[in-house]
Amino acid sequence: MFPFFQGVVDAACPSSVLRRELALLHASLHAKTAECAALTSQVASLQVALSRRNDEYEEVVAALGQAQRVIRVFRTETDAYLDAVESSRRAIKRLEADLQVQHALNLEAKISRMSLELQMIRHRNETDEVIHGLEAQLRMAHDQVNMCERREAHAEEVEADALHARVLRYLNDAPRSSWTSTVNTDEDIMSDDDEDDDSDDEATEVLPIVVRPRSASACEPSRQRSSSMKKLLASLRHSSPSTRHQLSQAFYRRFKMTRAAKCNIHVRIFEKNGVSRWRLSHAMTPCTRAQIV
Repeated sequence: MFPFFQGVVDAACPSSVLRRELALLHASLHAKTAECAALTSQVASLQVALSRRNDEYEEVVAALGQAQRVIRVFRTETDAYLDAVESSRRAIKRLEADLQVQHALNLEAKISRMSLELQMIRHRNETDEVIHGLEAQLRMAHDQVNMCERREAHAEEVEADALHARVLRYLNDAPRSSWTSTVNTDEDIMSDDDEDDDSDDEATEVLPIVVRPRSASACEPSRQRSSSMKKLLASLRHSSPSTRHQLSQAFYRRFKMTRAAKCNIHVRIFEKNGVSRWRLSHAMTPCTRAQIV
């Protein structure tokens, strides 16, 4: 009920209402003034904060500029590094290509060298087989030649012994009337015998004695002898026993040396790479030489 009566009283007395409104206005004015002071102080603090924020902003802007400069330098260095890396990569690729080409060339050279070595080994094996075959054939031919040489030597020794015995039989059995010789002929024969002895000592020449075989016994007076045999027997007949023995031995040696001239064999042996090779000439038939060649 009090607010109702207060309104009635205010309506009955207007001055009191005005005073009340004025008091309210004063109170609101004081409140607004205090609020304005508070706002002023707040604005001042905000200005201080703004100035501080501006300083911080300027510092941040300066830091950002410095960071941008650092970033630009870093980008420049990064670009240079990337260019160097790219050039290094290209150089590495080029080196890899060169290495591949060199490796391919080395492999090709190695393969060609190995193929050449294989061809040389094959050729060496074929050559060794041919050489072994030739050596076998040459050994057989050499054995045959040695056998023929031994046979000829044996036959010549037998013939020389027979000739020596025949000469002795001529000396012992032939009559003196069958000899026709002179002193000059004897001297010529003796000089010839001396020269023959010198040639036998030097072994440089071989002079065979021509003796024809006898058709009858050694005691036939009508036997037709050769002139060389007559000269031989005449010289032996008119010489001393020691000279006769020396001459007979010289003729015997001379006759034995003729076998070296009958078999013309040339054998050469030389070493090459540990392989013995033989060359045999003038001792085989033409067909055998053709097979070996």
